[in-house]
Amino acid sequence: MIEPVARDLRIGDRVDETRVVSAEMIALYADLSGDDNPLHLDAEYAARTPFGRPIAHGPIALALAAGILGTRLPGPGSIAITNYIRYRRPIFAGDAITTRIEVAAIDRERRCATFAMTLTNADGEVVALGEAVLRPPGY
Repeated sequence: MIEPVARDLRIGDRVDETRVVSAEMIALYADLSGDDNPLHLDAEYAARTPFGRPIAHGPIALALAAGILGTRLPGPGSIAITNYIRYRRPIFAGDAITTRIEVAAIDRERRCATFAMTLTNADGEVVALGEAVLRPPGY
């Protein structure tokens, strides 16, 4: 089990994690969501698109961020309130994606915190940006 960040949150606290997005992840997401768009699953079809090959479903980027938010920062027991993500570049099977989650704002009166999400590929290109508002455990 991943150890959560167990301390009072401060603006600027952050966690970076790199994971490789696999073809299996993409297929599992297609099955889970019912989104079997050939752009994600069919190499022949995708070859005829501007991407040239299959791309990962956009919400996989959000899922990478959610894994950190739910287990490390702010961690287990957190409750998601909102999230927003903007997709800037495609993610392909085999891409190593580094997800950075950083505390951007804390609202103790409303018992929530805002987390900036930045996802980059191995070339340092931003593939997605976003933010999530959560109620951290103990707030």
